[in-house]
Amino acid sequence: MKIKRPFAFVILFFSLSLVLFAKPVRVGFFEYKPFHIIEDGNLSGFGYEYLRELQKFTDWKFEYITRVPVLDTQGQPTSRTEKLSYSRALDMLAKGELDIVGSIRKTKEREELYFFPKFSSGHGYETITTLVDNDEFENRKTIKLGLRLGAVQEKDFSDLFRDLFPQPIVFMYYEHYSDLIKALHETKEIDYILSTSLREFSGEQMLRKFNSFEHYFAISKTRPDILAEFNYAHDQLFLQKPSFEDRLYARYYQNQMDAVLSLTEEEKKYIKENPVIQVAHETNWMPIDYEDKDGRVKGITPSIFDYIAAKTGIVFSYISSDKYKNFFPILTDKKNIILASFA
Repeated sequence: MKIKRPFAFVILFFSLSLVLFAKPVRVGFFEYKPFHIIEDGNLSGFGYEYLRELQKFTDWKFEYITRVPVLDTQGQPTSRTEKLSYSRALDMLAKGELDIVGSIRKTKEREELYFFPKFSSGHGYETITTLVDNDEFENRKTIKLGLRLGAVQEKDFSDLFRDLFPQPIVFMYYEHYSDLIKALHETKEIDYILSTSLREFSGEQMLRKFNSFEHYFAISKTRPDILAEFNYAHDQLFLQKPSFEDRLYARYYQNQMDAVLSLTEEEKKYIKENPVIQVAHETNWMPIDYEDKDGRVKGITPSIFDYIAAKTGIVFSYISSDKYKNFFPILTDKKNIILASFA
């Protein structure tokens, strides 16, 4: 079927108007896997997809800023360029040289510098990590703790963790995320990284996680128009795709969260002293807890214990009965026994 010329002209005009009259929005895009991923010039990641989804409800045209001029000693731009860093992005956002920057925690100080939308773009927490084979921190005279410049600050490091690091701590700041990772994994300049759960933990073990927070896409105070449109787009996204944020988080973070297990020294000691734990379970409570025709333990609860066993090395030994009341005497007599399910 042929399209009539007037109708075709309308379509062409509409398409051109989207391009010609789209609103330019400068997005600070620094390397911070998996929130921001830059590989061979291609962009992706949690933050990238989040903004692309919001863009569907606006007339924005994104310009992703990944490199910026190197500044001289007077703070003036030179002809050379370098990768955009988190701290540089925050500075440019405050000056109106960028319009949107993601993965920012809202504080009173930052609310003076930037606009924050009505809703956050997710949750995270601060972390202390080290290499998977590093278990010698107790023997070190000093602890070298690496941080990303502009993110978690030395003053935010609570005295709560003096039990973990009783030695003197040397804080070492890095402008670029890649330099921070290199300092731990390659040059060994630092022993630990103090950062957040929004980054990748490949080859690392988590010692502590603390200070849960919400993270936002902050907006330049020179662009109140973008703030209003951002809030509108966010509202529409939540109304039309209420599970979008959860699905996006699962895509970029769930695998690494599953791979990371944070155990205290006390928990490690308990597992070492109690490698086998008995579990009292009912044989006929499908699908929660039961045994199949071959006597194998099945159900939702045993699956949870299987997951815990795979992560910790604990062996769960099952005690079976068709009635829970039969377990009550042994529950009071023995310490290391768990009642699988109870209602």
